[in-house]
Amino acid sequence: MRKVLVSAGGLGYLPIAPGSWGSLAGVGIFLLAGLTASPLTTALICLTGVLVFSVLNVALGSWACSHYGCKDPSPVVIDEVAGYLVAVLFLPIDGVNLYYSAACAFFIFRIFDIIKPPPARRFERLRAGWGILADDLVAGLYANLLCQCLMRAVVPVLADASPADTLAIPQAGLLGFIQGIAEFLPISSSGHLALTQKFLNLSPDSSQMLLFDLATHVATLAAVLVVFAHPFGRMLRSLLRAPAKYGFSSRLLKESPSLRLLWLTFLACIPTGLVYVIFSKRLEAFFDKPLAIAASFLITGLLILLAERLGHPRRGLRNFGIQAALIIGLAQGLALMPGLSRSGLTICAALLCGIKRGWAGRFSFLIAAPAILAGFALHLFKVISRTSISACPWPAILLGSLVAFAVGLWALRVLLKTLHRSHLSYFTIYLWIVGPAIIIAHLLFQ
Repeated sequence: MRKVLVSAGGLGYLPIAPGSWGSLAGVGIFLLAGLTASPLTTALICLTGVLVFSVLNVALGSWACSHYGCKDPSPVVIDEVAGYLVAVLFLPIDGVNLYYSAACAFFIFRIFDIIKPPPARRFERLRAGWGILADDLVAGLYANLLCQCLMRAVVPVLADASPADTLAIPQAGLLGFIQGIAEFLPISSSGHLALTQKFLNLSPDSSQMLLFDLATHVATLAAVLVVFAHPFGRMLRSLLRAPAKYGFSSRLLKESPSLRLLWLTFLACIPTGLVYVIFSKRLEAFFDKPLAIAASFLITGLLILLAERLGHPRRGLRNFGIQAALIIGLAQGLALMPGLSRSGLTICAALLCGIKRGWAGRFSFLIAAPAILAGFALHLFKVISRTSISACPWPAILLGSLVAFAVGLWALRVLLKTLHRSHLSYFTIYLWIVGPAIIIAHLLFQ
């Protein structure tokens, strides 16, 4: 009986991602309540479910840990049920919003449950059932906050087909969040932003969106500089000292690690620039094609999986050659295609070239700085030529930039830790869920 209870009726024993199957039990409770009760009663049912499943989790946690022989056994999924029910508390459920809320909460809760934003991972250290439960409740709370913003910003626009005249503050917060988290995690910021802007009925070529993109690019570049402030500062000091230490000769490039890294960065930017010059117009056409973006998500997920399985990262900076730099730069150029993740492709290319994980992450974001600066320059030119400064929604732009910076700091640190622990495949699961979901949604609602 205890096995049945902790596994949510046996869902925890299903193969592949038992936590997702457990979350689906929460989806069923939410949909059943939403279809048969008022919004307030539905919220009370979900809150009751949170309490019931939490009590069961704490009561049976010690037994589960002892029986399965580990701290957080995979068959135990009632913690996911409780976390999901937290994620859907007080979300809109009128009409079709019930299904939007259920799907939105499921996907976002699963993301937060996998990446475990602070303080979720710390709560995992609690004893027995509390340690199993607490991180899921934190993930559910994060998911609820994001879903509230998403549902209340997106749904009114979905109900009104007319284009939005002004970027609203909730929309800016949502776009800033997506920019910050997807710019650094290998899930493609361009693909997520293109889809979100389409759902919000915002025109990517409008003056306000060009300025917003400009501001959020500056914010994400600032996040890179903050996270890598120490290694970048050490690299700069080494560059300044290199001529005095090695002299102005061929030995300078061979012996100075910082100058060698700068040279490789320059080389990597060449294929990136060539891809942009030759293919940028063609690639921009895909921003309005959800099926192409979904296919790119699936490709990114496949590349991450191949890099984790086939990559043999053993080479450091001294064995990091010109060929590897050009391949990584080409990967960055291909990421201009919406749905292909820049960080994902460059890190995967580095791993497949045999570069050590630490250097793969550093080099990926080192060559990102010139790419972001180039994007900044291009956006700045468009903004100057098209934008009336007084007509811009400055509060929304400022909020979106601050959110992109704060979330970017967190996302970049998460990626570096995930890369170090060889867990990039987690992002494949996400991309392979979202890609087919986009295809199905497009076929049903086009």
